[in-house]
Amino acid sequence: MGIEIGAGDYPISYKTMRTQRETGRTDKNDTKSTHVFNKSSSITLHLTNEQTNGKALTCVGFPNGVSASVYKAEGYTEENPQYRVKYWDKSGEEAEYIINPKEVNPANADYIEMLAYSTYSDVQGYTSNAYGKFLSAAGGINGELTYDLSNIDEKTDFISIVKEFMQMQYDANNLNGYLSYKQLYDYMRGSLYK
Repeated sequence: MGIEIGAGDYPISYKTMRTQRETGRTDKNDTKSTHVFNKSSSITLHLTNEQTNGKALTCVGFPNGVSASVYKAEGYTEENPQYRVKYWDKSGEEAEYIINPKEVNPANADYIEMLAYSTYSDVQGYTSNAYGKFLSAAGGINGELTYDLSNIDEKTDFISIVKEFMQMQYDANNLNGYLSYKQLYDYMRGSLYK
């Protein structure tokens, strides 16, 4: 199944955009960005941050102008894996968060925490494409869930949301889809007991 860039409100993530080129543009926050255009919208992915000399581990952009990037924070260690999550709303207003993904409870987490959590699980090799699966599930079954600066810090049970997506794949006889969401679901449940 293919996704048309900019169609509807579907996000595009850094991991799925390996063929795009950096434009070389630098925004006011010294973040190198890639812009993906179609007839009706533009998606911005913030790939590097010149201020911290950091490359994004993951990033996501939406056709409505919202975007987020996850970087390793200064002082990151394996024992204390701090991630910097930068979030840009529709008007370009930026917010920055420092998250320790080991301390995130996916049954009671906010969107920003889950960006760091799912990135960490992929980077550490606990999951494969948890970040992409989280982004898909975070929108809700009918795509009714959206996030902006007014609600990105609201706590949500993301385990239940991922479980719904897993069940939807199973009901559609999509075993590969079911197993990929199950991997994330199992990791999320297992991390509650560590």
